[in-house]
Amino acid sequence: MARVLLIDDDDALREVQAELLGAPGHQTIQAGSGAAGIEAIRSARPDLVLCDVGMPGMDGSAVLEAVRADPQLASTPFCIMGQAVGDLVLKNALQPLDDDHDDDDDDGGGGNGGHEHR
Repeated sequence: MARVLLIDDDDALREVQAELLGAPGHQTIQAGSGAAGIEAIRSARPDLVLCDVGMPGMDGSAVLEAVRADPQLASTPFCIMGQAVGDLVLKNALQPLDDDHDDDDDDGGGGNGGHEHR
């Protein structure tokens, strides 16, 4: 099974995640801050990192940036999680499609705003 590093400043949430991942047999490692997470990545070499985006101090984006900047860690699979990510996904999901609102578009492309839809 996989070795998964959980980086989150919320102890209770991190514990629930560890329990859920541990049930099918994954090994979990936990870190309560971005800096501790980077150290855990260096020492434990996890198969996957699940990192909260909204942490005080070094947030998830800064952790990812530091990991990608280190040649020894750069290839580590990394997933940023959290409410801010969910809000962005939801906001983007609720955006209307271009071709729904391009009636006055003068692109000659059939009302799709010049965007190619595949």
